[in-house]
Amino acid sequence: MINKKAWEKSFRQVNGRDPNENEYQKAVLHGLVKEPDTRTRSPKKAYIIIGIIVGAFLLIVITFLSTLLLFPVPKSNHTESFNTGSVESVSSSSSSSQSSSSDTSQQDLTTWKNLSLNEQIALLAQSYTAINPQTTLLSADKIAMTANDDKGVNDGFIQWYDNTHNLNRLDVLIDNETISFSYIGPTGQSERKKDKISTILSNYFKASTAKKTTETLALKMVTPAELYKSNVSEKDLDIAAISNGDISSLVGSWKNGNGDIISINADKTAIVTFDKVPHLYNIFTTSKHVNNGDIPSIGMGPSSGEIGGAALALFRIDFKNPDGDQSDTTKSRLLMTQSRGNFPTNSYYYRK
Repeated sequence: MINKKAWEKSFRQVNGRDPNENEYQKAVLHGLVKEPDTRTRSPKKAYIIIGIIVGAFLLIVITFLSTLLLFPVPKSNHTESFNTGSVESVSSSSSSSQSSSSDTSQQDLTTWKNLSLNEQIALLAQSYTAINPQTTLLSADKIAMTANDDKGVNDGFIQWYDNTHNLNRLDVLIDNETISFSYIGPTGQSERKKDKISTILSNYFKASTAKKTTETLALKMVTPAELYKSNVSEKDLDIAAISNGDISSLVGSWKNGNGDIISINADKTAIVTFDKVPHLYNIFTTSKHVNNGDIPSIGMGPSSGEIGGAALALFRIDFKNPDGDQSDTTKSRLLMTQSRGNFPTNSYYYRK
């Protein structure tokens, strides 16, 4: 059996013409021609169809992209809207921040007003010391504040004595939350510095340790009258006069750290109180009772004549016990004793 092309060639040679379709079909029916295998042609048709589809898709894509490039879409106002929204957000955030700051400031002012006057002065003292570290304000024994025209701490001046007994002054003016300090600086020129109530509360009051420091410092606050009185120079002992019988510099009440009291009178009598029990003593300034050695002293004894006499050692300001001194040498002191030695702090008597 031959294929179609071979049969057609043979047909032309015999008949001198090409066969028609009927003749071809008859040849197939009689088994003279091998029928073509259509399965070998199907894939070609499938490839053609697929190619057409892919080509059409690519054409659509190319057309779409060309349209976008040649005719761009107008810009929308998305960016503008976003920026506007951002501005509104920032504005809202700023407004919220200002409101929060205002609330905090108001809370600080309320806290400030609820403090005692002494605590307010203590806070002002710490703030000023941070501004002017050379000041002796915090080391002062006593601090006082005087108001201008009854304006309290808002308008007045703080005063204190330094260790050379010079009176120092710091003018203070508070306007809402702003604190203004006016003072004479190290160069002798007037200076002015500012601080905030919120700042000094944060630095010197809100933390527990800082609050404790402020409360302790507040204990130094006194009235102006008490401040001035504290700087009056203490009357010192006149050893020479006492040795000659003039005990005027010795007259007065003296108290030691144990609570014992010696009250010396101008008539050379003294009431000595031990354990809250008073005893009457006489002061002796005759030559045999006066000791002008390295520790000046005079004699004293019970007026009843009972045994119990003692020496009253006299210590002038800045004079130290040569056997060892645990007293405050910035003040006049007495010791009632029958022997020498390095006595404990509580044994020394100071003016009341």
